[in-house]
Amino acid sequence: ETRALAASIRTAESEAEPAAAPGAPAGAPFTGPVIAADLVTRFDGPPLMGRDPELRRLLALWDRARGGRGALAVIGGEGGIGKTRLARELVARAREHGARVASCAALDLGGAPPFGLWTELLAELASGLDPPPADAPWPEELARLAPALPRRLGRAPARTADVAPELARARMFEAVVELAAHATAGRPLVLVFDDVHVADGPSIELAAYLARRIADLPVLLVMTRRTTPRSDAVDALLQAARARGVATDEVDLEPLERGDLERLIGAVAGLDALERARVVAVADGNPLLALESARAATRGDRGPPSSLRGVVRAAVSGLSAPARRTVELAAVAGRDLERAELVALAEPRAVLDAMDCGLFRSADGRFGFRHALLRDAVYADLEDARLRGLHEALGEAPGLRAAEAAHHLRLAGRDDLAAGRLLQAAAEATRATAFQQAVAFLREAVDLIPDDPAPRLELAEASAVLGDRATSLAQLGAALRLIDLGDVRACAAAHMRAARWFRGSLCDPAAAGAAARRGLDALDAGGLQQPDLRSELLAVRAWSEVTVAGADAAAGSLSALRSLDLDPTPMRRHDVETVQAYVLLADGRLREAEDLLVHTAETGERAGRPDMAYGGWANAACIASAMGELERALAYAERGVAIVTGLPIVEFQMYGVRAYVLARLGRAEAARADCDHQAELAARLGSSELAALAEHDAGLLALLAGDAERAQALLGRALLGDPPVQRAEARLRRAEALARLGRADDADAEIRAATMERVRPSHRPAVLVARMAFAQALSARARGDRPMAEARLRESAGHWRRLAGEGSWARDHLASLVDLGRPPVTGVVDPARELERVAAELREVQAVPT
Repeated sequence: ETRALAASIRTAESEAEPAAAPGAPAGAPFTGPVIAADLVTRFDGPPLMGRDPELRRLLALWDRARGGRGALAVIGGEGGIGKTRLARELVARAREHGARVASCAALDLGGAPPFGLWTELLAELASGLDPPPADAPWPEELARLAPALPRRLGRAPARTADVAPELARARMFEAVVELAAHATAGRPLVLVFDDVHVADGPSIELAAYLARRIADLPVLLVMTRRTTPRSDAVDALLQAARARGVATDEVDLEPLERGDLERLIGAVAGLDALERARVVAVADGNPLLALESARAATRGDRGPPSSLRGVVRAAVSGLSAPARRTVELAAVAGRDLERAELVALAEPRAVLDAMDCGLFRSADGRFGFRHALLRDAVYADLEDARLRGLHEALGEAPGLRAAEAAHHLRLAGRDDLAAGRLLQAAAEATRATAFQQAVAFLREAVDLIPDDPAPRLELAEASAVLGDRATSLAQLGAALRLIDLGDVRACAAAHMRAARWFRGSLCDPAAAGAAARRGLDALDAGGLQQPDLRSELLAVRAWSEVTVAGADAAAGSLSALRSLDLDPTPMRRHDVETVQAYVLLADGRLREAEDLLVHTAETGERAGRPDMAYGGWANAACIASAMGELERALAYAERGVAIVTGLPIVEFQMYGVRAYVLARLGRAEAARADCDHQAELAARLGSSELAALAEHDAGLLALLAGDAERAQALLGRALLGDPPVQRAEARLRRAEALARLGRADDADAEIRAATMERVRPSHRPAVLVARMAFAQALSARARGDRPMAEARLRESAGHWRRLAGEGSWARDHLASLVDLGRPPVTGVVDPARELERVAAELREVQAVPT
């Protein structure tokens, strides 16, 4: 088949399209007959033998998928056993029924950029899609993975809105689900992921996210992998998909029986009985080795070689030097080469001659080995010196992704060229929200150019996004020592970056304020005004001051900020108004703070920044709820839910706010539905932390609704995890539920456990003391100890009265925002309401005859 393909290409050589310059944009004509757009030829491979039972299992999944229910198949086995061939047969059957199909394969020899599988898959999938609705945002979100995607879908290039890194990632993952839903309009979808055992982590993470979401979509996901070594990530993906109602099947391929091997060999080569027996013997049930040995025998090789490596060596030995170099470049690349890459790396004649060896296929504009094991065999025969030269040629090839280029240059020993490509790879990874991979690239760059502060600052920022405070601080300090002391603006800008990390990912108001002050000091020492930079530093300093020290502390920073008289951009206005709202809140002027927070939310909506709008609506709802204005709080929560839909992380928090308000209004069923949606979002994200947080919130609301059994069960499960909550308070609330169920011993055990939990000032120790006395009272009542119950209730009432007199709600609200990073509405403390609960309980205790 390959010889016929080469002959057809030679015949059509004169009809090839004119050449384009190396590195030309996608869609431009390409040079050389082998890669002309009108000469795409498929190589479908040998017939499928001996796999009927496995194929029937896969077709059962396909029938389910085309019936509208998602399914996942994982085909495993040793190299060359026929995994990809079986997947292709399944795809062919699906195409016969009108399926839309796209496929991708993992890069096998290292250097894969993060989300490499998806970059390839999206490019193929987008080529046949109808244009999306004009108001659909997902094409622009997916441009993080494939910058050309919006144009392929008929959209003008557009810049995605800036959002916090964790929200950008969530939005991008949701965009993949929306793309899949769009692609299933009118027909089912099959997505094939080949060689996932060597796939990069982000690619598997995104595939797992999609797998958890296809239960109600006509989508079949097909993955192939070698079964050894096992991939924990793929196993976890299978388990999560099953838990979400997705039909799954793990098909492990065994070696072929002798009769199946003989029929397979007979279908591709005319060998006599003796040669066929030798081929069957050496193949040991492996169809790839059988086929390659049979083809070698057909070419005249005497007897099948003892290994696949010998087969490949014999096939390549007669090639010309240019053709052999083409074979070797394809092996070192570790993947199929694209048309433009072939243009830059090899002459058309060399490509044609290389195809004569029978190891290659050319399809859909790609050129590569028919199987990864053939590529491995060529690679294993290359000497070190030749390998370095080939890696350098690939590393310098135009159009290669930065991560791959850096990988090849490092293997070539060209660290002088690799550093710049590593910085580009880190930028691409950051754009794609692959922050762990960005950190890895930046660590390499820092090692190569240790005296350059720029990669250290980038590494500090990427580490901060991941919450790695120690690395962030160490790299920031090293970068500051390398920055020229005379470059005042660079010093101030570095401190500003640190201030952003401490306000955002690292969430440390005191450290944010210190970094902002150092930046301002640097500007002042250099006599520089730099209004834009100065205004941002002042805004962070003011936020730190009001959060740490109270309302009066931020007055000077806000005054200096107003004196700059800068144009009020949406971001600047939002930051300033948020600080002003916090000042009002800290000063106890709740209604004014509420109005200003509503304004910040509306500013965020107008700017197309749901993350900015979310903070305003959530905090406004908390304040209104604290003032007893529950209908107004609900209206704010509704606005917040509407704006954050599609951003699962903040959507989770906003549903928690609305659930609490609904519960306070007595709408228990609606509140429970919102709690269920929180649990659904946690499962969608695959987050055990959010799952525990959802159970915590649902447990508190069940307690509020009087369902003690449900409350203790949910809070107990939540505490087994590590949700970002005040664990001591959660234990005391569970103790309350257990006591109401008459389980005094269990309640006392939970109270004791609460005393062992870590308590910080932001956990409101005075509130914990009041709650502990209340829980002890309920436990005593459950035991029938009326005097003890009365004493503990009176003690609790005394604590709540003191708290009511302090008016600490606003301070506690700000502290909880910083400490837990979420609106504290489910933990809002209303001393007056708590006093009513204590009084009601006391009346019931006293009403019982002694």
